[in-house]
Amino acid sequence: MFEYLPQELLIEIFLKLPIKSIIQCTSFCKSWYSLLTSPNFIFIHLKNQDDYLLVRHCSGKPVKENYALFYDNENFDSYAQFDFPFESYSHFNIVGSCNGLLCLSDDLSCYRDLYYIWNPSIRKSVKLLEPIFTFGTHGPFDHKLGFGFDSVTDDYKVVRIVHTGDNVDRVPPHVELYKLSTGVWHDITPVSPSYKFFRHTPGVYVNGACHWVASQRKRFG
Repeated sequence: MFEYLPQELLIEIFLKLPIKSIIQCTSFCKSWYSLLTSPNFIFIHLKNQDDYLLVRHCSGKPVKENYALFYDNENFDSYAQFDFPFESYSHFNIVGSCNGLLCLSDDLSCYRDLYYIWNPSIRKSVKLLEPIFTFGTHGPFDHKLGFGFDSVTDDYKVVRIVHTGDNVDRVPPHVELYKLSTGVWHDITPVSPSYKFFRHTPGVYVNGACHWVASQRKRFG
């Protein structure tokens, strides 16, 4: 029966299903897999989602994190609970969220340089490679992170801004970029602006771009 339904009608049917059912439907046949994993359907599905609020609850010892989604309404109704799949010596930082993906960093209290991009709805994650600029290569550092979606290249990216050296206020920042499509960090320091990024101020992804609090200095040294 489904063979004779136009694609536009199939899309309307799939849009009414929960994400778990959509994932199961990708295994039904090749044509459904092609449709449900196409950029067009993913874009339409994201635009038709309700507004949710992500809530994280952290316990002390042993370290445990719990994540849940709630409807953004007056009753604050529960939508889903997620099992946290990662182990850590301390709690993770949430670098950012975009289109249902979370970017997490396990560097709250030490130089661990452990990062994940996690889709809790389908229980899949990607562990990022070790960055280029680390404690082992450059000594003490202070860094900023950003996560978002690049609509031009249709790719999710992580930006890492690193001030290295014993006096991190005096040196220009190194900047590296991770692309989910390639799974590799790229050094983009030569094309980055010479700003001093303030400590203890997280980055924010707004209107398709990452933002940080920074100051412009004429020279470093």
